[in-house]
Amino acid sequence: MMYPYDEPVGRFRWRRLRHPPSASSPLRERAVSATNPEPKTVDRERIAMRRRVLVAMKLQLAGMALASVLAREASAQSPPQSSATVTPVGTWRGTSVCLVRPSACHDEIAVYRITQMKAPDSLALDARKIVRGEEQEMGVLACRLARPTGQLTCIMPQGVWQFRVSTDSLTGELRLQDNTRYRDVRTIRAP
Repeated sequence: MMYPYDEPVGRFRWRRLRHPPSASSPLRERAVSATNPEPKTVDRERIAMRRRVLVAMKLQLAGMALASVLAREASAQSPPQSSATVTPVGTWRGTSVCLVRPSACHDEIAVYRITQMKAPDSLALDARKIVRGEEQEMGVLACRLARPTGQLTCIMPQGVWQFRVSTDSLTGELRLQDNTRYRDVRTIRAP
């Protein structure tokens, strides 16, 4: 008589196991399939089901990878949204460093107060420097703001100031008429 947890040892000999095999053991599957009249069809169905699951998982993974690539390309092609909504109007404090040495210019702690003028793309930049803890006026410049790029351009007789507005920073430079970079400006929005 054959028990459900017997193991084949040879062609006609069987050995009884001391403990039943675990649920995932091939012996357990063989013992369970011994009671089933058609074990080969069950195995074929299992294999077919596993293949379908693997194919479905691979398709899902490929779809997610494709969606990720398309999303990355779409975001790279769209213009940055933050520069259109960022306004340079306000008070900015930082450094103005002289890049040409020796010259008459000196490194300064700068304060810029930018206000809106009547035209939508026109701004006034009131430039000041801090000397011995007090603000000293340097002058007021009329500037133009290019909205899509967030570039602020101020023209004066000696050269051109160009600033780039970010969320909380205003960076720029002064280029002389011969295109020499004369000053480098790095400021942050003051509270």
